[in-house]
Amino acid sequence: LEFPFVICFAMKLVKRANFRNALYTMMARSFLESHLVLNNDNENPAIPTILEGLNFLNENNYMDVRLPSDEEIQSQKDFIVLDESVSISQMVKSYCADKKSTPRLIAKITDRVERIIAEDDDADGEYIKGLIEIEYERNKKL
Repeated sequence: LEFPFVICFAMKLVKRANFRNALYTMMARSFLESHLVLNNDNENPAIPTILEGLNFLNENNYMDVRLPSDEEIQSQKDFIVLDESVSISQMVKSYCADKKSTPRLIAKITDRVERIIAEDDDADGEYIKGLIEIEYERNKKL
């Protein structure tokens, strides 16, 4: 708790653990109040649910949350393990290690791959490795 208030702007809500954790960390830094400003993202299916929850909170002064099912709890445990896997940066560095790649090339590939999968909830390791290979071939002259 470092600031009297926080205003956080999010252009797009992304259903990824690292985005959720970063957003939570930013919103929780205030000791008085926090404000989240969202883009007018009418195509995001989560917006009606968020608005419904916000209306309930404003009317009742508490959050109505359900307990997750046993399957959801297990799924979260599996997700947490997956989230602790090798980072994209580490994957790029590992791929480029024996190719004598420049730091500029490594940074370019890392940035590019992170941007491509930013909105993809189902990106697995093999897909990411394929993207790294493609981006390496496209940019290896750097």
